[in-house]
This record gives sequence, C-alpha cells and structure tokens, in this order.
Amino acid sequence: MMDLGIFWKGQIPIVLNHERPTYIHTYNFTDNVHRIFKISERGYYIFHYSQIEIDNDQIRIYTTLYDKLDFNHIDIHGKYKRIELNMVDGSGKICNVEDISIYNLDFPIPFCNYNIKNISLIHKMDTDIDISNETHKGVIFRNICIFENTTYINGFVIMNGNSLKQTMFYDDLGLGFCGEPQVAYDAEGVPYLLSFAYDRFTDTQGYFVMINLNTMELIKKELSVKPQIGFHSIFL
Repeated sequence: MMDLGIFWKGQIPIVLNHERPTYIHTYNFTDNVHRIFKISERGYYIFHYSQIEIDNDQIRIYTTLYDKLDFNHIDIHGKYKRIELNMVDGSGKICNVEDISIYNLDFPIPFCNYNIKNISLIHKMDTDIDISNETHKGVIFRNICIFENTTYINGFVIMNGNSLKQTMFYDDLGLGFCGEPQVAYDAEGVPYLLSFAYDRFTDTQGYFVMINLNTMELIKKELSVKPQIGFHSIFL
C-alpha cells in the first residue's frame, strides 16, 4: 500500500500491509480459466518464484515470502516457504520448510551442475550422468545477514524444493556480496557463481568473486573500487 506520511518525508511510500490477505492467481491458457487462491489471512510480499511443481490435484510453489519490507532501508526479511494450491477444492496454504527458517533469503537463481543448454557438450564429456536428475539441479539464494546494526550479504544457500543442498557463508573471510549474482558455465560445462563483493574488515577493498558450484572453491580478484550492496544492481 502507499503511505502518504512516508511520501511527504521524501521517502519511497510503498510499505507492506500485514492486515490484508495474500492471494495467488492462476490462469489456464488452455481453457482460459482464472482462479484465485487465498493462501494467508495476513499480508506477504513475493518477488520471485524459484520452483513450481504441478500435477492434476495440486500446484506447489517454492518461493521466498517477505513478512517485513522497507524500501527506504535495507530492511528485508525473506523466509523460504512452500505454497500449496489445491486444484480440487480451491484452497491454498503456506507450508514451512524445515531447517531453513534461520536464513533470510532472496533472489532465486536456478542452475544445473551441467550445462543443459549445450546437449552436445554433455555427450562430448562421455558421461552417463542424467541431466534431468534432481541431484544436479538447484536454486541459489543470497542470504542477508543483520549483525550489530549492519546489513550485508554473507553468502548463499542452495535449495532444491524441500531439500537444503548447500550453504556457502564467508563471514570468516569478511566478504560482503553485492547486487544480484549470476551463474555462468565454463568450456567444460562447470557452473560458476559470479558476484561482486567488498571487504567488510577494511571497508575499502572490492572484489570480483567466482565460486565453483561443483567444488565450492572461491576465487576472488581485486577491483580498483569498492562496490556497495544494491538491490539488483551495485553502487560504486
């Protein structure tokens, strides 16, 4: 909703209204049927869906729900949940995913341990690996850490549906990550997570970081400037 009190202060007037329900809309392009599912009596905000599973009776949506959102500060609290839409009776609900509630996650990035965009490369690697196998899939989220009134991205969490596959935190290295990371593949099909980062200990040095998503090895290259945490972007 729009808060005019915030607007007259010269700030972004968009805030989350917890007193209104949360709905999910679906539209079937085959029969042109539009359905509305109430999933909660309180208000949540959703930026992106990470994974969606569909069968005849149910749609399962894996996503981050935000119960606190303030665009005027880096005050974002996102919790990974499973939304279930019952296609038979029209009901909807939000389900918790175990062992994930301690994390503050956002910006899902799907990836595969093998470059599924280049099938000929898979054959050239002379491997019997099934690239449709769930063990080779994941969704990467960045984790927002709030410590002693300081907000920073301290690393990443890899999920696949209900399963926590990997955590990658770099508090010991003093790294704070910036913007929205991306996944790229090298010539052998190995996936790397690419991100800008800065040194939280010195608060002066910037880095370009590559993380091998098969071995979790981190490679960092120094930059001539220090980037700042951003939303989709970074600030110099």
